[in-house]
Amino acid sequence: MSSRPRIPVMLHALKLLRAGRRDEAAEACHERLDQAPEDVDALQLLGVIAGMGGDYEAARQWLTRADALRPRHPDILDNLARACRECGDAAAAKAYSETAVAVAPTRAASWYGLALAERRLGDKPAAMRCYHRVVELDPAHADGWANLAQLAEGLSLLDEADEAAARALALAPDNVVATLAAAQVALRRDDPGDARIRLEGLLAQPSLAPNNRAIAHQRLGVALDRLNEPGRAFAEFQAGNRILAQAHQA
Repeated sequence: MSSRPRIPVMLHALKLLRAGRRDEAAEACHERLDQAPEDVDALQLLGVIAGMGGDYEAARQWLTRADALRPRHPDILDNLARACRECGDAAAAKAYSETAVAVAPTRAASWYGLALAERRLGDKPAAMRCYHRVVELDPAHADGWANLAQLAEGLSLLDEADEAAARALALAPDNVVATLAAAQVALRRDDPGDARIRLEGLLAQPSLAPNNRAIAHQRLGVALDRLNEPGRAFAEFQAGNRILAQAHQA
């Protein structure tokens, strides 16, 4: 077994991870833990690697160990909150994110994590407050603006939704959440032509996730129906329903 000192081993692991060599990075971390079972950096990096691979249960276990050894560290707390969210434990995610924002109140990433947790728990006003804090701290946070737009539209705050969507799209023109929010605002303001343009552009994206593609088809159907194109509207509704049916069967 290698007797390399701690810093070189972890630097090597980081370099491997940044090069996309996750398995080798994990091996380097395990090598370090064989030498020092309570190495927080190795535990944290293993949690990050597990999360990148979609194994959020393992990520949660590694990061919980890191948190016990280095409590109230913002990076660990943010990663742990994400792992809990992905595991379906929004309450735990909220608790970790609340600790993170208490420790680092000007850290936009921690407020964003708290917003996601509040939203999972169904507290939309609390999530809105968190998203406001995100974009206040980081005005270039496109996803913060996009999610703010989506929530504002759902709460019938159409002017705020429109402005937030515009800010998001100025930063990231292909932002899906912002585009859907802007299209929905257009429909609610009886501007189906604007909604149609936005939704047809969105549906042209080959990487659009199935759930978002289904929503876009259905909202485009609404727009086309209002534009007196019933045949095309029906086809769009059918396309959206097919995607939803396939997802249900899977």
